[in-house]
Amino acid sequence: MKEGLAFQEVVAEIIRGLNPTIEVREEQWTMGPDGRRDKDVEIITKQNGKLVKVLIECKDYHPKSKIGISYIDALESKSRDLQADLTILCSNAGFTQPAIKKAIRVGIGLIGVMKKADDRIRYLVTEKMYVRDINYDHINYSLFSGPDEIDLSQATSNEILFNDKLVATYALRIVNKITAMNPIVNGRYSINQEFVKPLLFNIKNNEVYCTKIIVNFRITGNWHEHVVKIDATNAIYDWVSKKLMYNTYYSRKFSILDIDVFGNKKIIRIPPGMENPHHRIDVKDGENFFGIFTATGADDTILRQPNPSLEEYVVQEDKDMYIDELTIERKMSSKYLSTTVLENL
Repeated sequence: MKEGLAFQEVVAEIIRGLNPTIEVREEQWTMGPDGRRDKDVEIITKQNGKLVKVLIECKDYHPKSKIGISYIDALESKSRDLQADLTILCSNAGFTQPAIKKAIRVGIGLIGVMKKADDRIRYLVTEKMYVRDINYDHINYSLFSGPDEIDLSQATSNEILFNDKLVATYALRIVNKITAMNPIVNGRYSINQEFVKPLLFNIKNNEVYCTKIIVNFRITGNWHEHVVKIDATNAIYDWVSKKLMYNTYYSRKFSILDIDVFGNKKIIRIPPGMENPHHRIDVKDGENFFGIFTATGADDTILRQPNPSLEEYVVQEDKDMYIDELTIERKMSSKYLSTTVLENL
């Protein structure tokens, strides 16, 4: 048996599991300019009516022997010879940073595969993970009827309802979603959501039509750095985007090992990859981005109540949960910021 063939087989199995509609070939030979060349795994698919061929080179090395830049150089040459539309290198041992940098520059994908309890995979993905511990200092919301703000000062949170459910629950869920989707640890934020039509709310047993909700909150917090191991039942790990890809119609169980949210190093710098003020954690269906945060300061009893599902009535332009104009300061540790900066956020 060819050395590394078992790993090659499991790579093909996992790819088939992710998308059963594509054609996956193993151990194919083809003629190149200098003679016969081996294709470990090849994917044949169509995009916009055009035939697309993806070449996947598999390297089954000892887990301590990461793939270096010389393998990227060799695969770049092979990709040109075989005229592949897309070329990917799959390693059972991870990659060195120079190899990752070169692969990004020349457009070669870098992946690892995961299949729990399969001996053909000898390497668990080990990565740095950045976890946020956040405190919500202040959360409130306002309701409007046309241009006029509705007086809620005499009503408790239990007395403001939509479809017999607490509006406060919706507000807290919006705050959690904004926090999860943006790499923030500091600042004051306001979410303005206009409704597609006036909606009937119940405020202190009075029916009131509302046209808009504004949710305001302030957070302070810190980043923590962790080194963790990631495993999954059937998935691919993208070493460039740091995302886990799986089939949404089948099992999507994954594990994050050796993580202690508060036990690792607290950092005051911005985590790598999030320096861009317009950074978005862009996760598509069938992907996981490993960003974890813990939050205090929100009322869990309200958060656990049924959601009034106001989001289905929000105008499309107000559904975007990303903060586009995100200042660098709001991504940094509260201990790094001066009191003056915090007061002006």
